[in-house]
Amino acid sequence: MRLTLTAIAVATLGLGLSANASALGFGGMDSEVRNLSVDASGLTKFKAQVSAGDFRLVGDPSATEVSVKATAYAKDLDPDAVKILLTRQSDHVQLLADYDKDSWFSSGDGYIDIEVIVPQKMTLAIDDGSGDIVVSEVIGDVSVNDGSGNINLDVQGNVKVNDGSGDMRIHSPAYSVSINDGSGNITVSEANHLKVNDGSGDIVVDRVNGKTSISDGSGDIVVRSMSGGSISDGSGDIKVMTNNALLTISDGSGDIRVPDLVNVDIRGDGSGGVYVNGYLEESFKPKKDLRLK
Repeated sequence: MRLTLTAIAVATLGLGLSANASALGFGGMDSEVRNLSVDASGLTKFKAQVSAGDFRLVGDPSATEVSVKATAYAKDLDPDAVKILLTRQSDHVQLLADYDKDSWFSSGDGYIDIEVIVPQKMTLAIDDGSGDIVVSEVIGDVSVNDGSGNINLDVQGNVKVNDGSGDMRIHSPAYSVSINDGSGNITVSEANHLKVNDGSGDIVVDRVNGKTSISDGSGDIVVRSMSGGSISDGSGDIKVMTNNALLTISDGSGDIRVPDLVNVDIRGDGSGGVYVNGYLEESFKPKKDLRLK
């Protein structure tokens, strides 16, 4: 069923079962599918507030509307428990995927997978409970607030992520990336400026064209190419392969590997060796101990 209204598109699973709702889906679960769309002409913002389940969004240069496919899964699915709303607001399109907290979802066996197509030039704000998030082919800033689950963003715009747990991969070549992460590995393939505040997990950065700021509780850090900034690490190895501006490093424990000490100022090294261009600096002493406590 496809619902298309200029001002509002609403799908409530309680309106009736779709053709495949009574059939067992993946893992022996019942499934319920709803397709919605709303006119997005004149709007450049999309906001989503979704609960448990995977969220996938792609930008389409030919699209003039926001289209959503929502698939709910649960054992003994109760169609009255889930409500999906897609609305056109004054300055944005809003998606809400929620469920009755006293329903089968509260037992933890239910979830809603979301697939979204938006016009390519869109600013995104995604608030997600749990599940993987994948966003691609979007030209616009992206903000993600996520409880748990992996995140994969490949966009042309500034990126801001606040994440509880889960691995993360981000590609935003000419824009700024800001990450606040509880736990999980982080990979940034390319960014213009990068700021990371991480609790635990490995961090791998391929290239940052501007300054980088990394504050990490635990886990290894590898930066292949950067243009200065700062790295503060509680525990774990630090490796910087190429750097062409002033970089300050403060480290609690773990080895530090840098290409030179001309552009690198090491101000704290609690334990572990300091290697410059592959060679151990046996007599190296930091200028000032700023180790994380």
